[in-house]
Amino acid sequence: MREQLEGLTDKALIGRCVGLRPGTIATPVASAKHALRSLARR
Repeated sequence: MREQLEGLTDKALIGRCVGLRPGTIATPVASAKHALRSLARR
């Protein structure tokens, strides 16, 4: 995930994080996606 988000501008990073779909939160990656999406929506 870090490689996909690295180097993006702030606006692009927020847009990308808002679009994350974590699915069932059963893995560390899904948990990170959920947290990033929640923060980006704020």
